Amino acid sequence: MNDMNARKSRFTMYPVLTGLIALVSVLSSAPTAAAEFESGGYVGLGYGLYKEDSTGGFSVIKTGGAFKAYFGYQIKDYIGFEVGKTDFGDLKYDIGSGNVDRVEFDTYFARVNGYLPVWRDGKQMTALSLGLGALRWDTREEVKNSVGAVTSLARGHGAGAVGAAGLLVRGQNSAFRVEYEFYTGMETFNVGDTDIGQWSVNLMFYF
Repeated sequence: MNDMNARKSRFTMYPVLTGLIALVSVLSSAPTAAAEFESGGYVGLGYGLYKEDSTGGFSVIKTGGAFKAYFGYQIKDYIGFEVGKTDFGDLKYDIGSGNVDRVEFDTYFARVNGYLPVWRDGKQMTALSLGLGALRWDTREEVKNSVGAVTSLARGHGAGAVGAAGLLVRGQNSAFRVEYEFYTGMETFNVGDTDIGQWSVNLMFYF
């Protein structure tokens, strides 16, 4: 597994990073105006449908949905910070000779979000969103043979990156956000380097 880190992520961070830089540039050059919303905290819940990409080349026989919970703080209309957890549930792989590898993926993330309003009035705002941050991943990997006996167990953890791009629709006390997210820099013992891309819907409640 020593050569796994040499692989470049197939869900590259460069487009999102470039987008964040462009967004900051646009916001810094925009004329100063009173924000429609006050700064404040929020909690969020999300659900996503994902697809994994790994170096092992094994057939995926089970994926599922991902659940996400997070806390955040929004500065006026334009910048937000989030910390939370995404639980990808179980992924199962056919690794040959009747063996099935079941992997549990959990990620803990911290990310910064930039918002570019495209429409708003006194009570609502629609904005493009871009996010980029860091993550810690934890895995539990279990291999069963053709008769269902466990032949190996492994645990892993490490650091990676997370990025997102989407659309936010916000009211005074709540918001809806749909986005494409990518999680990169993860790995498992049998499957190899693993990246995950997903579409997610999120509900956010401000306080």
